[in-house]
Amino acid sequence: MGGYQALPAGMGDEVAADWVARACAHIATLPPKEKKARSRR
Repeated sequence: MGGYQALPAGMGDEVAADWVARACAHIATLPPKEKKARSRR
């Protein structure tokens, strides 16, 4: 299942919020995915 991430149970709320913010900032720098050409049958 893509698009989901699990954090360790012992991670505090502040640390988890910082981790998620850094992850979102990184993802925002990535280029959009290119659509694949449809194959003709």
